[in-house]
Amino acid sequence: MEYHLSLEMAKHLSTVERTPLGRQALHYLNDVEHHQEQPIQQQTISHLSRQERKEINRQAWADVSDQVAAAFHARREELLRNYVQRKAAEPTCIPTDFR
Repeated sequence: MEYHLSLEMAKHLSTVERTPLGRQALHYLNDVEHHQEQPIQQQTISHLSRQERKEINRQAWADVSDQVAAAFHARREELLRNYVQRKAAEPTCIPTDFR
């Protein structure tokens, strides 16, 4: 079986285990956590070529563009529903026998 755990839960399980393997796992998880907390060094970014930065930017936009489009359409539908409801609630000046 394959399990997906948060880092905190994995650390908790390693602590509860109280065996050499559990302690080894806890040290590994602490190292992983420490590595995640370190910010990306500005030097690392400055060594990227212009083309590499453009590719990274293009990928980032591709990753979020679907989310942006979905948010736009959801908001648009909400505004349309609100507009139609407001229009339906307003009295009309069109005669009742108008066709």
